[in-house]
Amino acid sequence: MVQQQYNDWSKDGNSIMSELIVNTISGLNDLSVGNSTVNTAITSTSLSIGNTSITGDTLSVGNSSVNTAITSTGITQSAHLLTGNVTPTAIAANTDDWTPGITGVYQVRTSANTDGNINYNITGLDGGVNNQIVTLQNVGVGALILKNRDSGSSSENQFALPDDIRLDGRQGIQLYYDGNSSKWRPLHSIDVPYFHKTHLTKGFFSGGFIGSNPGVATSDRTTYSTETTAAVTGANLSQARYGPAATGNAEKGFFSGGTTGSNQVTADRTTYSTETTAAVSGANLSQARYYLAAAGNADKGFFSGGFTGSYQVTSDRTTYSTETTAAVSGANLSQARYSLAAAGNTEKGFFSGGYTGSYVATANRTTYSTETTAAVTGANLSQARGYLAAAGNAEKGFFSGGATVVTADRTTYSTETTAAVTGSNLSQARYGLAAAGNAEKGFFSGGSTGSDPGVATSDRTTYSTETTAAVSGANLSQARYVLAAI
Repeated sequence: MVQQQYNDWSKDGNSIMSELIVNTISGLNDLSVGNSTVNTAITSTSLSIGNTSITGDTLSVGNSSVNTAITSTGITQSAHLLTGNVTPTAIAANTDDWTPGITGVYQVRTSANTDGNINYNITGLDGGVNNQIVTLQNVGVGALILKNRDSGSSSENQFALPDDIRLDGRQGIQLYYDGNSSKWRPLHSIDVPYFHKTHLTKGFFSGGFIGSNPGVATSDRTTYSTETTAAVTGANLSQARYGPAATGNAEKGFFSGGTTGSNQVTADRTTYSTETTAAVSGANLSQARYYLAAAGNADKGFFSGGFTGSYQVTSDRTTYSTETTAAVSGANLSQARYSLAAAGNTEKGFFSGGYTGSYVATANRTTYSTETTAAVTGANLSQARGYLAAAGNAEKGFFSGGATVVTADRTTYSTETTAAVTGSNLSQARYGLAAAGNAEKGFFSGGSTGSDPGVATSDRTTYSTETTAAVSGANLSQARYVLAAI
């Protein structure tokens, strides 16, 4: 055996390495690795380049080795190359068995044909082959919702997801096709953000006033899929009261503040899975007050404004993981007021309307990451009013009702603008109502038309169509007003 050293080795005019060491057996004319010919000069069972070697059918780099097939043009192995993209026609309706054309494609650059105020469902993706990887990238403004195991599409085209997944503008997801189950699955683990709310199944409407102090502790559960409401005594507030505010995440909500005839700091935690409520003194407000409003994301909620005998700007932050509350002066409202409403997404909440001695249209934006609040005149309500309610999804919130009107205003979060939407107006003019919902719809329930004990009416606002209708099956179990909901 003879060792020969070459200081430069080229292929097709390109230098491949600065040194080649070949162990050769004299008398043979081919350099081979396994069954593959690399050169027609010599035969070798070992090719060594720096810390890289090829022995038999094994490629070794440093301390790692890969068994593969070697050819004269490189290393080949069965794989789906991550190349190619397609931009199909924008989606303009709920879509089954979607066919954007994914053969040989890695990235689908899609969008919804909408101004951002309507979102569309995709129930399945046609054309998957075993182990195929596809990235769906929403390059538009409107949201697209990938529906989990939705029968609208053929079984082999359906998505097998932890829940319905919402893709807002500039969001994407990687999917792979599982040939064993004939389903599209997420390539990576997914934590479904609370603000998507597609997985929320129920809302709790708690507390309120029926004509005398201290109010009531009643808690009603509205189930979104069946659009029905029932009293749940285990979820009743720890203290009968009215005028609290509520916000929470996917696991629990906090009902804080209110009055019994005297102002309260009380914070109650409602746990959704067990449908139980308990007082949590560590989460009590920093200031006793009522007729405040609340909004937040998956980590924390802000309880802002209210009345103590005078109008307040105070903002308290409740941290859900520690169940503690602290005043955050930087998040204080720009205008002291009470009987306002709030809604938002994962980044920011809008606190709008209220009363300062007269009704106002003021909208304040609280940015959760910086814990700061600023007036946003473009988001002001179309009509000055108080004692309204708000609910929404990741892209928009509806501020509806108030003393005493049916008006519904839509605040679009991306543009921070508000406009009246008459198709979303309530079925009944009333004030002191509450609202909660998921990614598709919100329920505006209870309130007063001017006489005690109030009303039990429930209206459903469907976000995609921006329409509202009374749903008698979702009416509260007890007529009341100035309650709160989450």
